[in-house]
Amino acid sequence: MEFSVTCPYCSKEVLLPSSEIGKKVLCHACQRIFVVEIIEPVEKNEGIIANKNKLAYRPDLEQSDKLIKKVEKDLEEMDVENVLDCFYALEELISEYIEDDIKDNEMRTALLVIASKKQIDLSKEVREHLQQTMPGIPLPAHLGYDTLSDIRGKAGTI
Repeated sequence: MEFSVTCPYCSKEVLLPSSEIGKKVLCHACQRIFVVEIIEPVEKNEGIIANKNKLAYRPDLEQSDKLIKKVEKDLEEMDVENVLDCFYALEELISEYIEDDIKDNEMRTALLVIASKKQIDLSKEVREHLQQTMPGIPLPAHLGYDTLSDIRGKAGTI
């Protein structure tokens, strides 16, 4: 899978295979070398929820301790060292929940909402972390916000 990263020196987009994460790469625009630390998928999900029918709004499921604990357990199983890792781990979970063949669509939607809200809750902390550790680097794409917005739009709650 290819990812897009912005060169910290010239701000040009560089497309790289995922195998380059954590490695030094050469920017073809400015010819400077930098370490790939922040990545974004090149392909964006055009419609997070493929089913165009109206979704049932189930706040009871979205607040279910069982489903919240499942998301937290899934997150714990990922190697998360800091707030940025957590942000990207949640993005990976959201993508997995989108792709998973979960038969109960209401449960799948609730898992997506829970993970999306967790990612949204981290946004301010991620921004502050990036401003302190990598000033000038663009903020990452926000799959959680896009997913939640898509779900709420299809549920008729926004």
